[in-house]
Amino acid sequence: MIFKVLEFLRSEIDEHLMSRFEVSESIAVLSNLVDRDGTPAANIDDKIVLTLAKVERVAAVAPPLASYRPDGNQSMLTEKTLPLNLSLLISATSKHYPEALKHLSETLTFLQACSFFTSENASKLPDEVQRIAVDLVDLDFQQLNNLWGIFGNRYIPSVLFNLRLVLLTRRDSADSVSPIRGIDTQL
Repeated sequence: MIFKVLEFLRSEIDEHLMSRFEVSESIAVLSNLVDRDGTPAANIDDKIVLTLAKVERVAAVAPPLASYRPDGNQSMLTEKTLPLNLSLLISATSKHYPEALKHLSETLTFLQACSFFTSENASKLPDEVQRIAVDLVDLDFQQLNNLWGIFGNRYIPSVLFNLRLVLLTRRDSADSVSPIRGIDTQL
């Protein structure tokens, strides 16, 4: 599911950038910035690189209780939701600093204008995703240093976004569960 969400955003950003800069070659890629051995990742030169920085379950927002359907002595557990936050680092890797800034600025402009995706406004949104909200994250210098230290790379022009999304799980199946008939308090 995470890959589908990030690939959806990459595609949306890429279509916008290709149109804006009137190029036929893809500009946005989904990639690490460095390989496991610490060398720069291949095929990211002169690109906008989307890199997953963190995944967290949203604990403060409890998913709604699953719905139950009576079915004889059994109840049917139907659709559940999973609220997640994804931290997404978007970096401009152009060797020409002004070009990197142009690509990054246009990416920012696009994500500020299109900061909420649903099936109503984004036909390519994966079926498992109910919605995606995109928020810019402010980082101080220490946080920025820590983030780039995690990636094992030197700083390049970049921004961090928080993606708030709700994933639908168990959409195509239902589990049968026995109803609670009482509470036993004896030890």
